[in-house]
Amino acid sequence: MIERYTLPEMGQVWSDAHKYELWCRVETLVLEAHARAGTVPASAVGPVRSAPPPTPEAVAAIEAVTEHDVIAFLTAWADNTEPRSAAAYVHYGMTSSDLLDTALAVQLAEATDIIVAKADRLVAVLRDHALANGLHPGPRLLISDQRHRRHRSGAMTALALVLKDGRDILGERNRLARASVRGAERGSGNHDNAEHPLQHGICP
Repeated sequence: MIERYTLPEMGQVWSDAHKYELWCRVETLVLEAHARAGTVPASAVGPVRSAPPPTPEAVAAIEAVTEHDVIAFLTAWADNTEPRSAAAYVHYGMTSSDLLDTALAVQLAEATDIIVAKADRLVAVLRDHALANGLHPGPRLLISDQRHRRHRSGAMTALALVLKDGRDILGERNRLARASVRGAERGSGNHDNAEHPLQHGICP
């Protein structure tokens, strides 16, 4: 992302540090589900859950040797786990896609939440501006008042583009995209074919 064009909150969503936080969250949820199913020792969950996420610098240093991002992440996180032996059960039964796709879907959902909030604010401001100028958002937006037909401003044109028959179509489309992204959190690796109790325990 280009820093000077990036909102701080959006930059945080797509930062490496946050990505690794999400990877830790996904891996922990999978480990907890396996522990409930009895496929891994329950004693491994606590140490893994308590281990801090690795720093981007630590992962990069290991990746320079392994040339594999997930292996580098898992190794760096294991280094933060006490006892380290508990980390042996992390990523059990998973592929890289199970981890990356699920965490990416969460990032997309978080980013969409920011966009929806900003877009809602934009539409509200445009509506207020329209009302302040005697225009009424609705089916005949911008043409109901003859006095304003000749003075359509940029803001009014923008409002016409995001509203249809009085509905906020921009907000509707953003929320539909958010729902679609949320449904993608189930991943596309081994866990896409996992038993439903395990899968739903990870992505309810």
